[in-house]
Amino acid sequence: MALHRLLRVASEVVDNWQKLRDGKQVKDTFFSLRARLLAPGDFNVTLKVNVIWGHRLMG
Repeated sequence: MALHRLLRVASEVVDNWQKLRDGKQVKDTFFSLRARLLAPGDFNVTLKVNVIWGHRLMG
């Protein structure tokens, strides 16, 4: 029973680490895009990237 619990916790840790790693990649992309999209006309593009970034972190 203890082994089953340990495996489940290990699985959750790996899953969370993968989400954080993926989120960091998306976050880095978002900030690099935002730095290049400071013009007012590009606001919608920045907003879309921000929504995708937030969805990846939540999902």
